[in-house]
Amino acid sequence: MMHPRAARVLLALVVLVFLVVGTLYAVYTPAWQAPDEPAHYNYVAQIAGGGCCPVIAPGDWDTALINEVASREEPPPARLSRLEYEDHQPPLYYLLATPVFALTGGSLLALRLVSVVLGAGVVVHARQDGDVLRDEGDEHGGGQCQRRRSEQPRRDEVGHHHDARA
Repeated sequence: MMHPRAARVLLALVVLVFLVVGTLYAVYTPAWQAPDEPAHYNYVAQIAGGGCCPVIAPGDWDTALINEVASREEPPPARLSRLEYEDHQPPLYYLLATPVFALTGGSLLALRLVSVVLGAGVVVHARQDGDVLRDEGDEHGGGQCQRRRSEQPRRDEVGHHHDARA
């Protein structure tokens, strides 16, 4: 098992690398070229403009327009607002991004950076959840896998079954 201080340093390094790579991706990916980006952006814009929560409607999925946006480096902004096919998504992320949208005048880069920061939070919480699961396993004699192994019948050299639970 890793020393707690070493584990914290390693986690800090992982989060730092995540933030650097995520920020570089956010800055250098051309506008509207990340998967479904216009539709996610419009979800936040709809909340900022009218409150929670958008409802998906017929016509939100426009295959021709989606293909056009994906094929152009600078798609026409007026047409982007028609892409609203992500309205079925749960609203928490979009609600968290809405104040940033409002404060930055709808800056795409600012919204991308919100995603990076939230992603770093997921990394930290995943580590904490792993620690909790490991500690719970230690409290119960080695964890779930150890218990399952000890509960399985075993054979001796002659092939007779023995029940480890007995």
